[in-house]
Amino acid sequence: MSELLWAGTIGAGDPVSTSNNGLEVARMEPGRASTLASGGYDYGMMGIGNFSPGSPNDVGGTPVDAKLDIDGDLRIREVTRVDTLNAVLVIDTNDLNRVHWRPISGLGGGVGNYCSEPQDTLSGHYEVPLNDYNYYFTGSQPFSGSGSNTNGIAIGMSCGTDLLAKLHVVQDQANYADPLPISITAAFENSDTSAFTGYGAIAISRGEKLNMNIGGHFYGRGAAKDNIGVQGIARGTNLQGETPTNYGGKFEASQGAVNYGIYAEAGGDSVGGPDFAGYFEGDVNTTGGYYTVSDQNLKEHVEPIQSASQLLSQLNPVGYDFRYQQYNRMNLPRGHQFGLIAQELEQVIPEIVGDIVHPAAFDTLGNEIAPQIELKGVNYTQLIPLLIAGFKEQQADMAAKDEVINTLAERLTILENYIEASRLCETGDATNKMNNGDTNGETITLENHNAII
Repeated sequence: MSELLWAGTIGAGDPVSTSNNGLEVARMEPGRASTLASGGYDYGMMGIGNFSPGSPNDVGGTPVDAKLDIDGDLRIREVTRVDTLNAVLVIDTNDLNRVHWRPISGLGGGVGNYCSEPQDTLSGHYEVPLNDYNYYFTGSQPFSGSGSNTNGIAIGMSCGTDLLAKLHVVQDQANYADPLPISITAAFENSDTSAFTGYGAIAISRGEKLNMNIGGHFYGRGAAKDNIGVQGIARGTNLQGETPTNYGGKFEASQGAVNYGIYAEAGGDSVGGPDFAGYFEGDVNTTGGYYTVSDQNLKEHVEPIQSASQLLSQLNPVGYDFRYQQYNRMNLPRGHQFGLIAQELEQVIPEIVGDIVHPAAFDTLGNEIAPQIELKGVNYTQLIPLLIAGFKEQQADMAAKDEVINTLAERLTILENYIEASRLCETGDATNKMNNGDTNGETITLENHNAII
């Protein structure tokens, strides 16, 4: 065994270390073979550190056990960088920090690894404490034209799957019970009670060169019962004695050539019906006008309405009250109402009566708690042209009657003038007065009553 000594301050330890020979800092053992020896010929090892009794390199404890065994830290003042190398040194903490190497591709990002490497799975919950810093995933996702996007983040997908977006999340099995299994792909929750306004999620699309910006695009399809693209619920309670305002959905569109706060479509390839672009339980209020498409370019077989007055005369306007307690889930209006009975109107003008289906209600278990209700509805807007046509018909009738009355008045005036000119009502000799033109004070005797016309 060879020893390297330092002639300096005497240290504590074995007799050699406490002697004037100095402190032992390194030890060579040429007679010992390395643990990596192949065939038993790899002799010679060296230890650096403290070899005093009880130290890690003490002969009686854990002696030199590697080709280079260091008891202490290690510093390399200068290291050459080579980007083409693909191996790194790693430490085995279970073997006194023995150093090994492994491919750098197997390290991944600290958790996991590259798709082609064996999976480096988690053995417990993993946390990334932000410590008041941000965690950034840098890189934009350029258009590839093939669907193989890059610089994206995938959750719930197989490694190497093409991504459709910057963030692509897939949930293909139930992950929540209420109490029946429910599959939820994403959930955003804002539980801050100190904030004046809380947003569960904000979706912004503001590309200046795009033909269209869509803040959110939602699909709900393929269900056996109900498909809901977007479901908005707002429930509030009194806050410090004030009644809050709840919006199930609030939409705004402005600063465009054409703006749509809500654009709704229904029908298309649906089977059956009825189809409604909007269905509301309760009153509908608007501060602006209400317009129905009526452009002549959209119409054909245009013809005037005939006998509108006759149709209107068969209608039976009534006053009524809704059974809002019996049908409380429909939010029917309260108070006395005025209108028509759809079934009665259908017998006279069936074109303005349609079928309505109020959807069934289900509990969280999927059980039907209220069946769907099939109803009749009235398109009161289509009554307006009938009222206008009926008004015009009445105006025409009144004009014809006025013409008859005017004719009769003219004829009566002529008759009155003739009587006045004949002075038949005055007394005296009618013959003399007629001839002389003066019949004042004379009596006319009518002898043949049948001769008077």
